[in-house]
Amino acid sequence: TKPIPCSFKNNSTATFHYVPIIQVLTNVLQVEDVGEEIIREAPNMPPQPEILTGFRDGSLYREKLSGLISNSSLDTIFLLLYTDEVEICNPLGAKRGTHKLCLVYFSILNLHPRHRSQLRQIHLVLIAKYADLQRLGASEILLPLLCDLTLLKEGLTLEIQGESVCLQVLVVA
Repeated sequence: TKPIPCSFKNNSTATFHYVPIIQVLTNVLQVEDVGEEIIREAPNMPPQPEILTGFRDGSLYREKLSGLISNSSLDTIFLLLYTDEVEICNPLGAKRGTHKLCLVYFSILNLHPRHRSQLRQIHLVLIAKYADLQRLGASEILLPLLCDLTLLKEGLTLEIQGESVCLQVLVVA
């Protein structure tokens, strides 16, 4: 999936790049093993409150998220969003921070931890200069991502293994 260059409304020189999360999810879910693993129900294991094996064992899921998905007829994909700041080169002294970037990634929590921890399952969504982010704010940079996440919450219909599947996507953190 190719990134889309975006510009800030109030500054024509500053730009950031957005990789459409809907297209990335569509591509990821077309991979045979990944699509099946996400659609397949988690095995019914007896609950052990003292052992945390995944995000579904946490109190946030039990108290808040399980109510959202139990009222829905759609299969649900849970995403984890996170940011990172990287320095493109390694300058010293006064030039430090000149080439600093802010990156936003996501991973799919429905995957088994053995797959979720692989680098190929961590997907880049946004990239922007850190100086532009500080100067112009995060709200405009995050707008394309938030619009796509709103659409995904309503549902996404995909063809997986020749079968039409309707999914909703929720962001956990």
